[in-house]
Amino acid sequence: MDNLIDDLEFFDPEFFGLSADFSKHIDPQIRHFLMTAYHAIEDAGYSNRVGADIGVFASCGMSMYLLNNILPNAGGVRSFLDDGDKLGIMSANFSDYLPTRLSHIFDFRGPSINVQTACSSSLVAVHLARNSI
Repeated sequence: MDNLIDDLEFFDPEFFGLSADFSKHIDPQIRHFLMTAYHAIEDAGYSNRVGADIGVFASCGMSMYLLNNILPNAGGVRSFLDDGDKLGIMSANFSDYLPTRLSHIFDFRGPSINVQTACSSSLVAVHLARNSI
């Protein structure tokens, strides 16, 4: 089966402060978001602005990756469960933490807002971002 998301083989977990093993348990959509957001930040000329007042307004649908890919494969997640990192794996796949994860990784100091409005999340995120300027 082909990857539905291109370039995931280029995801560099260490660049984002993640271990290689842990990053395999993160929804591919979230890994793709991190890569895409970094490229947007870099294209805007802000890649070296650690600690900058940059805001992140984002939205993501509920991740089914944990339920459909991680939990059924008990062998793949066993070491994390035995180490007591159940919450870490669960939170790594919650879309609620998408903007705050990005802000934390890059030490952004602006607002970090997750937007969930059923069918207009992206539009509302853009509206909130515009109003925060």
